[in-house]
Amino acid sequence: MRLASVLSAAALASSVLGDGNSIRKAIKTIGHDTTALGDVVSSRALPVVGKAVGLFVALKRGSRTARASAPLSFDEALGVATATGDLTSAVNKTLAALVVARPKFDYLLVTPLILVTLDVQRRAANDFGGKVVAKVPKELRPIARQLIKGIDDDFETAIDAYH
Repeated sequence: MRLASVLSAAALASSVLGDGNSIRKAIKTIGHDTTALGDVVSSRALPVVGKAVGLFVALKRGSRTARASAPLSFDEALGVATATGDLTSAVNKTLAALVVARPKFDYLLVTPLILVTLDVQRRAANDFGGKVVAKVPKELRPIARQLIKGIDDDFETAIDAYH
């Protein structure tokens, strides 16, 4: 009876903790929310903040998943790297759309709000990226840092455009 309880608790704990697959799912969710934000930026200005909040929530959930995850295996790290490459592309497109849309936001007098939103998103993205990198095998961490540096560089460019 006790063995069954211990095994059940162990199974539950392992399902709560993240792994490479759950981190990849978090990255895909973040990518989806990033693309949705980019689509809204390209078409309409006002729903941008709502989509940005959804992306922020996805980043925070992803950070919790990464923090709870066990260290990634080499194969899991490669899978996460592939998902990160896809995410980098989505982030680049969305941030470029935000830069192009600045005149629209200036006209609507929401540029300061967009700037604050970009800063908050950047900090959340850096938090998520740092937690994921911490789970990558040590020998792959420099590569992982390089992958997420592109995202931070894109944020810097967009934030500079809003100053």
